[in-house]
Amino acid sequence: MLTRLQNDSFQLEAELASWVGESIPVEKIELVSTRPWARTYQIRSGDDCYFLKELPPQQAPVLPAIRLLAKSFPETVPKVIACSSSQGLLLLAHHGGKDVGRHPSRSQRRNILKTYAALQAKSASNRELLDSLENFDLSTVVSSFLEYLAEEAGSTRESTKGEVQLVGARDVLGDSQASRYHELFTARRTLLEKSIRRAGVLPLTVNHCDLRPQNTAFSKDGTCLIFDWDEVVAGPAGLSLHNSFGGCCVPTRLLMEKPSAAEDRDQRRARRLLEKYISTLVDHRYCEEADLIKSLPGSICAGVMNYLMSFAKFPTGSQKSRERLAKTFHRRLDDLLGFCDKLASQSAEDTLHFVSQYELSDSVERVETLLKWGLDENPDDLQMQSRLAAVLVKTGDVEQAGSMLRDILKRDSTRSDAHQQLGCLLLDEMEFESSIEHLQQVLRLHPSNELVREKMAEATELRELEQRADRPDCVPTVRFSSSEIAALSMSRIKRRLAARFIRQHGCVLIENAFSPELIDKMAAEFLASYQSYFEDRHHEGVLRVGDKRFMITVDIKGSLNSPQVFSPPMVMPIIRRVLGNDCILGSFTSVTSLPHSDDMKMHKDHPPLFGSQEVSRPLPSFGITALVPLIGISEEIGTTRVVKGSHRQSSKEAAASEFQDPYGPKGACLLMDYRLSHQGLANRSNSVRPVLSLVYSRPWFRDCVNYRKQEPIQLSAKEYQSIGSEHQALLAWSQLNGGS
Repeated sequence: MLTRLQNDSFQLEAELASWVGESIPVEKIELVSTRPWARTYQIRSGDDCYFLKELPPQQAPVLPAIRLLAKSFPETVPKVIACSSSQGLLLLAHHGGKDVGRHPSRSQRRNILKTYAALQAKSASNRELLDSLENFDLSTVVSSFLEYLAEEAGSTRESTKGEVQLVGARDVLGDSQASRYHELFTARRTLLEKSIRRAGVLPLTVNHCDLRPQNTAFSKDGTCLIFDWDEVVAGPAGLSLHNSFGGCCVPTRLLMEKPSAAEDRDQRRARRLLEKYISTLVDHRYCEEADLIKSLPGSICAGVMNYLMSFAKFPTGSQKSRERLAKTFHRRLDDLLGFCDKLASQSAEDTLHFVSQYELSDSVERVETLLKWGLDENPDDLQMQSRLAAVLVKTGDVEQAGSMLRDILKRDSTRSDAHQQLGCLLLDEMEFESSIEHLQQVLRLHPSNELVREKMAEATELRELEQRADRPDCVPTVRFSSSEIAALSMSRIKRRLAARFIRQHGCVLIENAFSPELIDKMAAEFLASYQSYFEDRHHEGVLRVGDKRFMITVDIKGSLNSPQVFSPPMVMPIIRRVLGNDCILGSFTSVTSLPHSDDMKMHKDHPPLFGSQEVSRPLPSFGITALVPLIGISEEIGTTRVVKGSHRQSSKEAAASEFQDPYGPKGACLLMDYRLSHQGLANRSNSVRPVLSLVYSRPWFRDCVNYRKQEPIQLSAKEYQSIGSEHQALLAWSQLNGGS
């Protein structure tokens, strides 16, 4: 009876069953798997089970060697019933054990390598077996590998079914990625060839070349069984070891580094596994342990290259299978780069050379790893320490970078690179005084260093802003440079300093947050739209907040419905740094002072959240008010007086503290913590003084104190829909009831 898997596209030919029947009686034959490298059939003959493998022509020559291997190691390799090189057919008895699968236990892993190592040691003296195998050529593997990476995609080979497209590196990775790897490994060719030459001292033995757990089983008595020897070759021990360690980098590090207390659990397990393999080879007199430790890295590396190139023998599969294969290629190629890095770390010159190459492609993680390995071998190399410190700054490990740079300067105070890095690091950490000291040292050594001059100017400016902010009579102030305005982005350090001012002092004045043209446009629209409120009388839906002073909810439309207004690009990064990226615009109003209005009372816009100043004092900000005067700030028009630090004081404490009066040009914006004590000063002019008040808050906060007569935001659903999606989150809460 002949059956096959449902929907399988391969037709089982009668002569195939006939060939099997010459060796065993056939009751049932069934296709169980089809891969580019083999089709496998399961055959039932009474109570016995067999497997028939149909190999492609390029694999068929290995069949006599598999028969001889099975004969030499019947306790480990499944029995070969029959084989035909001309037809590519291999009939095997079932191994009789339980397949291991993808996830072997730790003891199974050790037993697999122990069994395999014993087989290899014994095979080294089996001349007949070794003569039947193809010899792995160590001398050409690197050049072949580089050619494989460089070979054009779409290579073909003639077969009985016509031309077959093969799997090349570029077919899997694409031209760009394959070219990148080709460039990297070409630069490391000398390292690779030198390491692989060392493997030549190891005796020839049998190498499985696809020694995965899926190709092993265990019998009931615990004997390890190894099958699927289709890729078997004669070569030095270690060619198949990469599959047991996820590549060649881990075993190479274990062979080159002494055990340490810093090793994690996985490293300790891998070390024990490798030690079991080596000790078994030594115990069976394959070679001396010292030769294995010296030579195995090159052999494992050659095995990885051979493994990747082995895919070239088979046709490409589906797009999905190529995508899976691409992941395998990337893992193994990246691991192979790690192997090269470990070799390079033995030389300070090689380490720095390859670090420079990685820096060109911004491979920060590789740079860091290579420099750390290099410093393990050359702990006193100041240049490597300096380069590593720069990487640590990039990865955010500022504390370690600073410590490393200070250590460098203790040993050599003339190193301008360390002074420059430490000066820039301290500038980024807003330690301006110390930053300036180190940058000055660089300029003493290299007066023409323009980059350092720019950093020096920035540090000096920011130090002056910080010193001025600490003066009792001054409001903390920042100003954007022309380049920052052109890029619509303030420097990271200045943004952090502005946020620090809000946290420390409760306020910051941004002198040029808005362009004068935008302010004029908003002012004209506001004055035209709300003229009816410019009389000192009762107004429906408007809150009187002082003498001749009203809080008007502004309709967000026209020029006011613009991200430039409600999400100003030069201001929002500061607000988000204090309140978080998920902050919202909680209210959009104007506090409008009529001509000749008196001073307001000193006040806080919201009581303590938890009723107690002692509890609320140390809490971070939950809201920030952005005050945007539409007709400028002057002593005649008036300003908003503040009490620095009062966001962490009671109203009584604030009343006894010194106040500050912020003044600035048209386009200035005052940011205040919602808890800050402040008061609007008198408008002594003959003009209305409108000040937009935009209150941003954490997403959970709603002001239930100030909006009993009016809505905090007036934004119609239509106007909301006109806002870009990247800004809608800021106002989405206002639309929960359909907008207003």
